[in-house]
Amino acid sequence: MTEKELKEIKYYLGYGANEADERTKSVIESVFSEYESAVCEKYLTKTFECTVSDKSVVLLCDGKAVSEFYSKKLAKHLSLCDKVTLMAATVGAACDRLMLRYEHTEIAKAAVCQACGAYFIERLCDSICDRLKKETSRELTFRFSPGYGDLKLETQRELFNILECRRIGLTLTDSCLTVPTKSVTAFIGHKKPGMKRNIEK
Repeated sequence: MTEKELKEIKYYLGYGANEADERTKSVIESVFSEYESAVCEKYLTKTFECTVSDKSVVLLCDGKAVSEFYSKKLAKHLSLCDKVTLMAATVGAACDRLMLRYEHTEIAKAAVCQACGAYFIERLCDSICDRLKKETSRELTFRFSPGYGDLKLETQRELFNILECRRIGLTLTDSCLTVPTKSVTAFIGHKKPGMKRNIEK
């Protein structure tokens, strides 16, 4: 475990730079090693042309509408874009099993598992965005996920259908939460050439 990784896990646990004692660090390092061994990174992406109004985003394939997502926040987020990538990513079911085991035996280690999950799924999502940046000359927006702002969590159902998320072992609960839990779906916009970065307010 590197110092950078330790710092990140401490951040997700809510520790300051030097607040964790040696015993806590030892627990973090032990659980991190277990969690890292359980991680099985998988992801899917699919890029569409899009049109954006003031309240919705329409995905296009060969000029024909594929799907429409109603959200003023998402529309504003993608207002400078003419392409959008849909993304689904997960660190795998084994991580959930490890978390469940510790939730029934050692609460402190379960908390570290949660922090590790946040770290590894965020790292995976960042690596996907880095790959997209290398594949296009466009500036990309940051990730925008269902459940944020006025983009309903139920949007997950349409994303799952479009991306065929079962191919990477992803399913949804009746309340539209992802299984495995440490998984992310998101929209990533491709800005039109010459467009400057949005200033979020």
